[in-house]
Amino acid sequence: MKTSLSTFSLLTSIACLAACGGGGGGAPKMPSTSLLFPPPFSATDDDSISVRGVIKNPRRVASVRVNGRDAVSPDSWATFTAEVPLNLADNDLEVELYDAAGNRLPGGETAHVWRTEFWHGAIRGVVNSGDELVYVDADRGSLIAQGPQGTRETPIVSAMLEFSPGVKNPGVPAIMRGFDTLLVPDGNRIHKINAISGVRTQLYEGSAGGWIYDIDYNQTTGDLIVLENTGLIGGFQRRLKRVDPITGAAQHAVSWAPSPDQSAAPTGLMIDLAATRVVAYLDGGPNCILASDRGMMLCNLDDGARVPVSMEGFPGGEIRDVMAREFKLYVMGAQDITEWSPFTGAFVHHRNEPGADFVRGAGEWDPVTHKLRLVDSSGIGYDFDLLDNELTITMGEGVGLGAAAGDLSDAMVYQGRRLMADRRGDRILSFDEAGERAIFADGGWLDGPVALTERNGDMVVGCADGSLVRIDADGHQTLLRGSDPNLDGLRDLETANDGESLIALCHNRIVRVPQQGAVEQLSGPQVGAGDPLIQARELVLHPDLEIAYVACSGSINAAAGNVMGVMLEGGLRFPVADENLGAGAAISRPAAIALDAESSTLFVAAGPEGAGRMSLYSLHLPSLNRTIVSDASTGGGPMADVPSDLVIDEATGNFLIAGQAQGAIIEVDAVTGSRVVITR
Repeated sequence: MKTSLSTFSLLTSIACLAACGGGGGGAPKMPSTSLLFPPPFSATDDDSISVRGVIKNPRRVASVRVNGRDAVSPDSWATFTAEVPLNLADNDLEVELYDAAGNRLPGGETAHVWRTEFWHGAIRGVVNSGDELVYVDADRGSLIAQGPQGTRETPIVSAMLEFSPGVKNPGVPAIMRGFDTLLVPDGNRIHKINAISGVRTQLYEGSAGGWIYDIDYNQTTGDLIVLENTGLIGGFQRRLKRVDPITGAAQHAVSWAPSPDQSAAPTGLMIDLAATRVVAYLDGGPNCILASDRGMMLCNLDDGARVPVSMEGFPGGEIRDVMAREFKLYVMGAQDITEWSPFTGAFVHHRNEPGADFVRGAGEWDPVTHKLRLVDSSGIGYDFDLLDNELTITMGEGVGLGAAAGDLSDAMVYQGRRLMADRRGDRILSFDEAGERAIFADGGWLDGPVALTERNGDMVVGCADGSLVRIDADGHQTLLRGSDPNLDGLRDLETANDGESLIALCHNRIVRVPQQGAVEQLSGPQVGAGDPLIQARELVLHPDLEIAYVACSGSINAAAGNVMGVMLEGGLRFPVADENLGAGAAISRPAAIALDAESSTLFVAAGPEGAGRMSLYSLHLPSLNRTIVSDASTGGGPMADVPSDLVIDEATGNFLIAGQAQGAIIEVDAVTGSRVVITR
């Protein structure tokens, strides 16, 4: 990754000059405004936003208003802030300047903010309810419905005399059309939730120690089909049941013990499939389809007969979802949509969508519109028209058009372009100030790009297999170094202070990669003393000293992880964010860091797996004191789960944080901690 020095000192100088009115005599120059936050185009899930800006030549300015709200200034309008409420969907922010007589002055500024609801973490399943996509957010205890008119959130409440536990870990829901009812699997239980009121009751509870993989509601027969595991009692058998969606009464259909080694048989041709998904036919018959990640089988619920399905001709590799349309079946891969006929057993490939990452369990056949409803991991909903073979965005939380990142691993600014690495798509994407994305480089030598840096005017990309690829300003690729075992577990890459060699971070060591010759280990298990680097995620180099700083998320059982300093000469490792050092808030699960060498401050983005629990900290290196810059209680707006990169924006001093699972870049105001998404 590449960071740049913040411009706090530059902004201070600008503000001072503005407050003094500049030099020279004559009439005061006309003012002009620059917004520091929010950026020109962005999105948030908050109902208000903190607007912050600077005014050049503010001598004639007596007041500032943003969308009719009075702003405040501590320095005679050299800088200003205003808290502005937001409407759902579109919001145009307009900064207006006024003189002492109340006359409007030229030099205002505008920005555009879209207010919507965000899926903070991995989407575990959505259903189509009319023209809305609905999912269950257990972390916030709500139903989130996203449609053309925006987003609504309905709190989940237990019905009167309902004392069973609430929703803890929801799976992919099913919908009872005409009843406005969601059926939601949750561990070994199934909930009924009214999609309008949010009222919840428990419908069904399986065996203790078991769990429910998937459910599907057959609209023709009125049956709820449940695929579950019996748990410890019964040897982890798969079991299919019919459950009455009104009473919860269950009828056993078939059970089997899945093969312990699915790879020992031809793909999909297994009667003892380790199925995790079930889909009912819509023809009124007793058949259903069971699917795992790599195979399918047809099951008759009346007699328990199971027939394996040959996967020959399926191009998608991993099965993400299976959808039934009368006598046809649609099998969805990460990027592919394929039709399967039960009469011929053949697959017909409908569409390949490069770079897509369709969500497991988030596809559905819509009998109202006769289209397939799909959801990408970036939270965007699609309609796939079978007749026109068209895939169109219908709703969602995307910011900007263009290809989306399925696994965002790094970001940087290269020759004026904002770039981000999509590990899953084997490509580098660019994005502009409107959030629109384009492919800068893809395929070729790129194999799971995880790290970006610049050297001698070219970009160097580190890939997951240990290879290094050079990309010029036109996107042309050259292989610098093939897959190297010395770079196994590559996590990050920086250009050394000599401007020639590269400093690479692997999961537990730091190595130097010369332009020619062997890789040299600088610090690791056999080199250097001090605490080990445990799950190292990202590093940054001090521009004047031979020191690297490393964000380590820690082991599975570790409480917090740490930020480590590493001497590049000798390999000595020492903690700098330990709770026993300095003072201030503890940094939990650090994942990305940036350095402002001028103020001797490290900025650390941290976050465990979960629904938007990211935090941003400042770490003053001379004192080792820690301060929260932005978290759930500091600043408003959306947050990522695990950050994959942190960059200081050279133009504003704000922070750009890459959300790995969300495929999003979040901008954080350096002063207020407020957050917006600038591309997703």
